[in-house]
Amino acid sequence: MKRIHIIVTGTVTGVGFRWWLKKEAEKRSIYGFVKNRTEDEVEALLLGHEKDVEDVVRLCRKGPTSS
Repeated sequence: MKRIHIIVTGTVTGVGFRWWLKKEAEKRSIYGFVKNRTEDEVEALLLGHEKDVEDVVRLCRKGPTSS
């Protein structure tokens, strides 16, 4: 199991980023939380199998098409 705490910055509020990240994590049976910190920051704690967590972190660098 791998646990990682990340803060994603940029255009992440008002574009469905939290919802998208939650769905991507759920697809991989990753537990944790995701929440807005500021106008341009989202915080997430991800816990799951190492490959799955790394995949989600990689996806966060790109984000959904709306962000």
